[in-house]
Amino acid sequence: MRALVHTDARALEGLPVETVRCDVRDRQAVADALAGAEIVYHLAGAVSVGQVPAAYTHAINAGGTENVVAGCLTHGVARLVHCSSIHALDHRPDDVAVDERRPLWADGRLCSAYDFSKARAERAVLRAVAEGLDAVIVEPTAIVGPCDFKPSWTGRVLVRLAHGRQPALMNGGFDWVDARDLTAGMRAAAVRGRCGERYLLTGHWASLPELASLAAGVYGRRALHVTVPVAWAKAAAYPYALANHAVGRMTPITPEAVEAVRHCRLISRAKAEQELGYSPRPLRETVTDTVLWLDRRRRSGRRP
Repeated sequence: MRALVHTDARALEGLPVETVRCDVRDRQAVADALAGAEIVYHLAGAVSVGQVPAAYTHAINAGGTENVVAGCLTHGVARLVHCSSIHALDHRPDDVAVDERRPLWADGRLCSAYDFSKARAERAVLRAVAEGLDAVIVEPTAIVGPCDFKPSWTGRVLVRLAHGRQPALMNGGFDWVDARDLTAGMRAAAVRGRCGERYLLTGHWASLPELASLAAGVYGRRALHVTVPVAWAKAAAYPYALANHAVGRMTPITPEAVEAVRHCRLISRAKAEQELGYSPRPLRETVTDTVLWLDRRRRSGRRP
């Protein structure tokens, strides 16, 4: 088993895998690393809620995917499992459940750079399928779970919620999927997925206040926070993000983040259940395991 990593290989420590340093933007390096591979899982991506330059996001998500599919075609890879995102799909209309028939974003002016970069990446995979590549696409929702080494944006938010350090929350929500369930779904897609098809790998929808209650409940606390309308958060997000950017500080509140929690409440995973045998665990289990894992890592002195 071979794993391609850019710079951070902490998640692979102690695992019986060959580690290859590789920049997904380097087409030749990617092609060389894929030599001899039978199944390729493509997960490299720049996850952005407006804090990463658009050019970088497109170079990693779209350009990187083009390099991966080119390498797969060159070496005759038996199957590619491409990890996309539900954000690649046009969320309109909001009152109809999102499923695999929903079209990809067609106009980058109507969505964030991240959303459009994931749509471009999916199109690159589908073009490769037309050229003979056996590929399957999975589209997860917001990923959360233990073994979050960086930690991710969602991991940081969960810890803040668990310890009461997030005094205000938007009255919105999202669908949260456990990273372990996503992994199981991708492995099932490699074996049972149909070439050229996409599968929504979802978890459970929960509002941010509900997520806060689950996180605080890990330590038997009550979630104490002020809930503000999404419209208020949207009005404050831009100046708040600018102020944090000016001092070099990351912020969980950006216009893109506010927009994300307004959509995609109705999502169907019926296709993944029927064809892949996909079944996500309860959200309470995910939140509990994630908070405890991140706190154990912090107490051990291995905080990133």
